[in-house]
Amino acid sequence: MSIKVVDKGFGNVLNIPDDARGNVLITIEGDNNVITIVNLRRVDNLKITVDGDGGMIQMDPFRIGNLSIGIKHGAKVVIGKGTSIEGAYILSDHGRVVSIGDDCMFSYNVQIRTTDSHGIYDVLNS
Repeated sequence: MSIKVVDKGFGNVLNIPDDARGNVLITIEGDNNVITIVNLRRVDNLKITVDGDGGMIQMDPFRIGNLSIGIKHGAKVVIGKGTSIEGAYILSDHGRVVSIGDDCMFSYNVQIRTTDSHGIYDVLNS
């Protein structure tokens, strides 16, 4: 079990409890991002990737099986107290917010995205 943080930016704030457990990888490439994790006692695998400035992740889960969170360009992800996630990928981009309430339960192979990660262009009308 390990917690690894790679911070390639400036002014980033990371709040993780002292009793955190699990395989956790947090990679930040940007400035002035805030990650607050209230409870990390029941985590198998958690991967957080931040790309861009001014993003925010706030979570107080009950249990995390396998969770990958990506935020880009000032986006936010909030996971409420007591939520259990067995296997999910969450991506929030361009200032959008993914907000999951308290006491929610997610099974395996769940994807939540605010983007499809590519632009849509009208080739007929330029």
